[in-house]
Amino acid sequence: MTAQRNRLYFVLAVATLGGTAAYIQIQTARGALQLLKKPLPIRKPLVDMNRDAMMPFRVMREDRLTAEIVENLGTQEYINWLLQEVGPRDAKAVHFSVTYYTGVQDQVPHVPEECMFQGGMTQESDTMLTFKLPRLGQDVQVRRLSFNTPRQLGQRSYVYYTICVNGEFHGDRQPVRIKMAHPLESHLYYSKVEISLDGSGVDNPARFDEQAAEIFDRALTELFKSHWPPPGSERGGMAAPGNGAAAG
Repeated sequence: MTAQRNRLYFVLAVATLGGTAAYIQIQTARGALQLLKKPLPIRKPLVDMNRDAMMPFRVMREDRLTAEIVENLGTQEYINWLLQEVGPRDAKAVHFSVTYYTGVQDQVPHVPEECMFQGGMTQESDTMLTFKLPRLGQDVQVRRLSFNTPRQLGQRSYVYYTICVNGEFHGDRQPVRIKMAHPLESHLYYSKVEISLDGSGVDNPARFDEQAAEIFDRALTELFKSHWPPPGSERGGMAAPGNGAAAG
């Protein structure tokens, strides 16, 4: 009986896999399922992002990365700015970066919890936040991390980031992967937006949240307005200039 039962399970498993494969092939041929995503080119290069849109956070410095770092980054579309709020004497410098990816399969951006560890820093905390962003008009999931620097006792680095996948925000790579594999979306882009600043071990990180939320609100609003593909373009591509037809 055991051998017969095992053979039955084997036959059922093969039949199930075969049926699933056939269904995927049929639906993919019909265009109902999209397993390999088409690219969604950025509408405007990130390097041309409107700096005035970030005010009262002024761009104090713009850093361009070396060719080796850009290769490791996996994209030519990035900005790396140093911001500082205009007015307050004790305003902290804030590092602000955006990266944009499209036409790349099975890859998600580098995340701070891995990069900082490789840089010799020790992770102290990991908190998932939801920022209510009035300009953007929606809630955004943001991850807040803190790291200790071994060679600088008492100093702590705070990092906030979110990953936008086809207009949907996530603070964790697993839901990013799930969204990237959405079977009904034919096109794909994803973009990581990150903020970091230095504090100390006695700082209450919640006091940095308000500043981070304001920067995210201004940045994400401008990115949707001028750079990222418009909502809906993940299904069929962007409309060609001058008409309503989808391109891609």
